[in-house]
Amino acid sequence: SFTMFGDLFEEDYSSVSNYQYGKEKKLKTKTLEPPAPREFTNLSGIRNQGGTCYLNSLLQTLHFTPEFREALFSLGPEELGSFEDKDKPDAKVRIIPLQLQRLFAQLLVLDQDAASTADLTDSFGWTSNE
Repeated sequence: SFTMFGDLFEEDYSSVSNYQYGKEKKLKTKTLEPPAPREFTNLSGIRNQGGTCYLNSLLQTLHFTPEFREALFSLGPEELGSFEDKDKPDAKVRIIPLQLQRLFAQLLVLDQDAASTADLTDSFGWTSNE
């Protein structure tokens, strides 16, 4: 099985929030529906976590820079390690580029109107307050 991108097709909605007009509403995991499909543009955006619009702009710019995207995807388990080894004590796993690969793969492959950056910002060590 191909595990380079971890659980790319298994979305974890346990920490999904809905930021609307500065108010955070926790969504119940039981009532969540699948993400909306891409529109006629066939492009996928990036969901705002409440203050990540500048980060999202940078990520979209990097995603649409073919040289950067190709270089990122050319890195394999030899250079980055794998998601499966991230909790092993002696494993050398470069989780930030792995999460960036995963996000870019979601933007390219999954039929959803927006992808989440929660796993990527978690890999930075950021909390929801940051």
